[in-house]
Amino acid sequence: MGKYSPSIGATSDATCQSCMPGTHLPSMGSVVATDCLPCIAGKFSSVVAATGPQVCQDCVAGKYASKIGTVQVSHCMACASGKYLDTTGNDEESDCKDCMPGTYSSTPGTDVCDACAAGTYEMDAGEKFCASENICPC
Repeated sequence: MGKYSPSIGATSDATCQSCMPGTHLPSMGSVVATDCLPCIAGKFSSVVAATGPQVCQDCVAGKYASKIGTVQVSHCMACASGKYLDTTGNDEESDCKDCMPGTYSSTPGTDVCDACAAGTYEMDAGEKFCASENICPC
């Protein structure tokens, strides 16, 4: 499990080759690298010779991975500024949500938007900051 051997007439397990990071192989007797199954989109694994999908970890909140077989957490893409993502294991950029009016996100890859400071406001969704010209006329 986690390995395959393309060798004919092998005399030991030294001919076994490990599945690459981002993949896993839950069975024995495989002969080609393509038998190694990729982690599904939204997950990643840096484990070599993984024996099952349980090694594939969710991308963290604020990030997503649309490709299968992602190998590092750093390959999970951050939602853009002005957006947030409060769940894990997301697989599409469209999973990122706009910050609601009255909130903003100036940092990519966040799981929560910040509230506008007292005395300011933001009427639009998906903003990177609360505009300085939006000062309450009190």
